[in-house]
Amino acid sequence: MSWLLGRRLGWTKKLVMLWSGIRRSCRASRRCGRLTAADGPSSSEFLAANGHGGAMRMDHAEPFEDKDRPEFFVVCGTNVIEGGESIFRLAERVKRIVEDELGLVLIFKASWDKANRTCKDGFRGIGMEKGLDSLMAIKQDLGLNIITDVHETSQVEFVDKVADVIQIPSFLCRQTDLITRAAETDKIINLKRGQFASATVMGHAVQKVLQTGNEKVMVCERGLMFGMDDLVFDPKQLHALERACGEDTPIIVDITHSCQSPPSSFKGSSGGSRDMIPIVGRAAVASGVDGVFIECHENPENAPVDGGIQWPIEKLDPLLRDLIDIARVPRRV
Repeated sequence: MSWLLGRRLGWTKKLVMLWSGIRRSCRASRRCGRLTAADGPSSSEFLAANGHGGAMRMDHAEPFEDKDRPEFFVVCGTNVIEGGESIFRLAERVKRIVEDELGLVLIFKASWDKANRTCKDGFRGIGMEKGLDSLMAIKQDLGLNIITDVHETSQVEFVDKVADVIQIPSFLCRQTDLITRAAETDKIINLKRGQFASATVMGHAVQKVLQTGNEKVMVCERGLMFGMDDLVFDPKQLHALERACGEDTPIIVDITHSCQSPPSSFKGSSGGSRDMIPIVGRAAVASGVDGVFIECHENPENAPVDGGIQWPIEKLDPLLRDLIDIARVPRRV
């Protein structure tokens, strides 16, 4: 397949392992009753090590029995890099919980720039150079696969040097030049669904990636606008996305931004309902979603961006265990 051909052989092997892990999770979690707990890849296959680091390295995880196999992968990290040591502390804790203790496939997420802030004075990050340097250090020191955003075509060549997964932000999900340029890197592409975008629109966005010859694309649901400043997560949309984007396209749910309250009046910043995150997560996993996207913070109340929907890092382990229990329930209809 074309995506096996990479410009950097070492990174290509790692990317193949990551994509294989995502696809195995995808096949194991397919919704609408196509799989039961006895189907899918073996636990030894799912937890295969990948040599030097990466999300499939699970040296310290006890293999799951087939009946206990985790059935989704995890995109987890924080909203924006704030500077200092906080991003490294968070990455270490996320890795320990998600990879080492729970044995789930992990992609670490952090944005180096928040270009779509409501207010011009809103915190955007620490800049491209420092932000990407921080992500590269996390990648090298912890062996984590990295996902981060691009907002303009000119940024792709720099992000390509660090990221294993390039994310297209929700407000940019129809930008053909940006999607095409990102896909041409041959990295995994995560298309975040626009709050305004139908499943059909996202299907066309997926085709923009595939038409470059890059077959590694996934779609992330994060809620739809129903009226002014009313964001709603509808589990039925997961099946609509699967039909529109193709059964081979992994579907993720961003269980944090799905609980966001868009800015209203003159407040100038988004809010949200953090207590709804477990509810959205349970609904997503029960529906058979392929991946769970969640943003965490050491001190959500003081987070500079989206504090109202940042999940406390100390509660990440029990939340994921809750979702794993739901994912283990066989689907027979």
